[in-house]
Amino acid sequence: MAGLIRPLCFSVFSCFWLTMSVCMASCTRDEMEIRVSVKSVKQPEALAHVNICVLGNSYSNDSFSYVPFILKEYGVTSCVHIYYRGSLSLHDLDEQWEDDSKYGLADLDGRKHNRFHYSIDTRKQDYWRQDIIMSAKDIVELEEWDIITLQQGGNRCKVEESYYPYLQNVIDRISSSCSNPYSLAWFMAYNGAKDNKNEESIRMQEKIVNEFPFDFVIPVATAIFSCQENEELAKLGDSQYHKMYASDNVHLQEGLPCYIAALTVSQAILDALGIEKSIVGDKIRPTQTWISSISGITQNGESIGVTEENCALAQRAAIQANLHPFEIIPVQ
Repeated sequence: MAGLIRPLCFSVFSCFWLTMSVCMASCTRDEMEIRVSVKSVKQPEALAHVNICVLGNSYSNDSFSYVPFILKEYGVTSCVHIYYRGSLSLHDLDEQWEDDSKYGLADLDGRKHNRFHYSIDTRKQDYWRQDIIMSAKDIVELEEWDIITLQQGGNRCKVEESYYPYLQNVIDRISSSCSNPYSLAWFMAYNGAKDNKNEESIRMQEKIVNEFPFDFVIPVATAIFSCQENEELAKLGDSQYHKMYASDNVHLQEGLPCYIAALTVSQAILDALGIEKSIVGDKIRPTQTWISSISGITQNGESIGVTEENCALAQRAAIQANLHPFEIIPVQ
């Protein structure tokens, strides 16, 4: 992954700030609400900059929405573009690679789904925006990406035949469209709340990661499934099944559920950049006020489960998943 990091200035003061921020005492509830945006937290000077292209659906969207702000807490600015296709599978991405229409037909259910294009550059923005709809090909050709992520549609993750020949086709399309060196990451998508086939999903994604030329894995599914093994965390969410899902039984609910996913993504990216930082001690708290301040990206219900104790569990889950990406280990 030579050339992945784009170094910027990093002062002695910045290093001191990062050390002190990890050691600070826990915020009170009132202090968390005052911290309504990333602007209100003094940021370190940038250690690195990374361009990230996310090719996925709402599962990637849920997981990446807090990521640029967490990375900035650790001295990494980012330009992130999300190619969002509702119910996107690898089959769809392969067949509709050059399609930039407002809707796309999904083989998962045979219906047309909205597509979106979200972007942020934390060197000059502190909120997400909706960009002009573009094809996957055009987004891949838009920037010199350092990291490009791929995922399978959540309900397809455990189905072996859904990967062939589509995954290799998409990898080849990316290679043809992106001329600069980049790292290819596999985003481990999770299942809907009513689908209890967690172990099957993990085993199949492990097989895929071992078979295809990915540079690293982003084990969000592992972190989510491990948290579902915690009796208290599994009660979170407006879903009839809870399990940290919103009322539609499909998407991670805002607040702690999306925070768990974002921490997992952030740690995987820090590791891929070779930046020896841990998200343990991260000070962002995704209260409803804070979530509203970053705007521009689809939200899933109201923020839920944000306490100091739960956020510590979320950080532990993210570290654990990145250390053991294919093991569901109950978070304690």
